[in-house]
Amino acid sequence: MFSRVALVAALLSWGTGLAFAQATASITGRITDQAGAVLPGVAVTVTNTATGASRNTITNAEGLYTVPALLAATYNIKVELSGFAAQTRPSVQLLTGTTLSVDFQMTVATV
Repeated sequence: MFSRVALVAALLSWGTGLAFAQATASITGRITDQAGAVLPGVAVTVTNTATGASRNTITNAEGLYTVPALLAATYNIKVELSGFAAQTRPSVQLLTGTTLSVDFQMTVATV
C-alpha cells in the first residue's frame, strides 16, 4: 500500500514538473561588437512589461546568454557593457514553450 502511494506521488510530481516546463519559455542570444567579435561579460536585463519583474544574466566567454523559465509575456531586453552604448530591444513577444533568440551588435560609446 505504501509503495503504491509513493509511486503515485512520484508520478504526480514528475508530471507537474513537465507541465511547468511546458508553461514557460526562454530568451537566448549572442552579443557581438561592430566587427563581429563576441562580447563576454555583457549585463543582460529582461523585464516583463506587464509586471515590471526583471531577470538578469551575463554573457559567457562566447558572448552567449540565456534567460530560462520565463512566463509568456512581452519583455524589454537591455544590454550594457562599459565602453559600449547600451541597447534596448522593446516589446519582445515571448510565447509559451518557445526559445526566442535575440542577438545584439553593440557599438562603442561616444565620449
